[in-house]
Amino acid sequence: MALRHTDAVRMAVSAPEPAAALDAVRFAASTDPELPMLGGVLFDIEGESLQVVATDRYRMAVAYAATAGHGGSRVQVTVPIPLADAMRALLNGEEPVHLAVDGVRMTLETGDRQAAGQCLDHDFPDYRRLVRLPSGRRSLVDVPAFREALETGPVRASEVRMQDGVLCDLSVLKVATDGSVTTTRIASPSTASSCCTRSLPGPETN
Repeated sequence: MALRHTDAVRMAVSAPEPAAALDAVRFAASTDPELPMLGGVLFDIEGESLQVVATDRYRMAVAYAATAGHGGSRVQVTVPIPLADAMRALLNGEEPVHLAVDGVRMTLETGDRQAAGQCLDHDFPDYRRLVRLPSGRRSLVDVPAFREALETGPVRASEVRMQDGVLCDLSVLKVATDGSVTTTRIASPSTASSCCTRSLPGPETN
């Protein structure tokens, strides 16, 4: 549930931080008109931390940015996709950016340029339940190896995507007890029961 705020919230941030955060999550925002609460990017502000979140139910992306100037209680607003894109278009330099939330209105200012508009009047899902999992339910993988395994590993071909009916190839992931992840081809009822897997590295260590 979104946390409404009656007083104006103002904060400052270096432009590359929100730019990178929006770039990291924008792809996951929903375009389904039947899910209006997901048709934007959540700005979750707590203290001097900004978390930016988007999901379409099938995938979720979370990014972080450090801010200054707020330091108060937690505030959440869901910025509609067109406004999020307009904000991102202003974040191409290194100059400081000012963000403000006044009720349900979000404003981004940089130099003499501004993007502002109304936030969505819908509650965004509680994403923290998914990103703050108990021990044993998360696995850290090597990103390049994971990407290669998804690109070259087995898939279930021609699956119908539920949200739009488009045919797509589906990779099925399995997390082992030791934390390693595999891509697995699970046979459909009409095929043989055997399956093939491709192993990925286990958790990264520094």
